[in-house]
Amino acid sequence: MSREAAMEVRPYVLAAQSFVIGSTNFVLLGLPPGWRALKGPFPPEVDRRVERGDVSWALEGQASFALQGRLGGPETERALLRLQVYPGPLRRERLLARVEEEEGIMLGGHEGLRRVGFVRKGWGPWGGFLAAASFETFCPQTGRTLHILLESGTPQVVAALADALSRYWRCH
Repeated sequence: MSREAAMEVRPYVLAAQSFVIGSTNFVLLGLPPGWRALKGPFPPEVDRRVERGDVSWALEGQASFALQGRLGGPETERALLRLQVYPGPLRRERLLARVEEEEGIMLGGHEGLRRVGFVRKGWGPWGGFLAAASFETFCPQTGRTLHILLESGTPQVVAALADALSRYWRCH
């Protein structure tokens, strides 16, 4: 992947769709070029929402999205993105089983935290670890906290997606 391609980020809206109330956004995130977000293992669920201008934001809810794309090779890479949104200030949560790196970063103009490490999948001797990154921040404009967990079988995929997500983040 060229340096210019590595610097590109394409904004992507993660939202819930409803025939009754329309579209409710969770967050706008950056994805590398050619990547897309598909339906995840469980559908988006919005319990409460808040209007800001003409945009509806999820105040409380959760969702999962399957991310799919290429990192320069012929193989299609995949990752799972899970997010949780709740009203009120940030409650630090341990989303990773093992943390290799932790840093304070700015996410959409707000102080946030990014952790990189591994999540535990499976149980007992059938279990194992997957590369993962987590993000968390509080957005005072919408009065909500966002937790995002990215996981994939390869650390390179997690690193590329985590970099894109941290460079483009809009929560209000």
